[in-house]
Amino acid sequence: MRNVKVPKADLLANLAERSGQLVSQLSREPEAYRIAGRLCRLADVEAGDLAEQKAIAFAEAHVYQAKVGVDAFADDPRGYFLLQCALAIISFQIWEDLWNETHPERFGQVWEAVDVALMPVWREKVRTMITECGQQAVFAMTMEDYQAKLFDAGADEETTAELVTWMSVLYEYAEGTGAC
Repeated sequence: MRNVKVPKADLLANLAERSGQLVSQLSREPEAYRIAGRLCRLADVEAGDLAEQKAIAFAEAHVYQAKVGVDAFADDPRGYFLLQCALAIISFQIWEDLWNETHPERFGQVWEAVDVALMPVWREKVRTMITECGQQAVFAMTMEDYQAKLFDAGADEETTAELVTWMSVLYEYAEGTGAC
């Protein structure tokens, strides 16, 4: 059998490939919807059942969603609590990244030492993240108000205590007010 080359075969193959790519691109869900779907599926899993990396991925996705204004849990009674947990988890990631960048000679030893000079940098980054997620109202709350809001959103006592402690590090107390 002879090898016959059809002159327009390459053109047709390229056209078919490009058409397939365009159809694929047009049929894809927007990134925000894809992440929202993932968040909804993960929300049904008990937090204790998530591996650490999955919990971090969940938190990153949730914070991203809140920043772009497509929070999958906005109408969920526990949505506030879930977002506060996600913000705390990401804030610890920010601290680890800052530590490792500042102390490459002690990479990974973030929880074994203290760097007071990094605290204001971390605090500003986390406060910015909280504001970008539309949660800046927490800065006007007292610790008691924050705790009550967490309880109202379904948080248990242990997690609430941890989140209140985390938030207290972000607070720069005005003299005698108990608020940021």
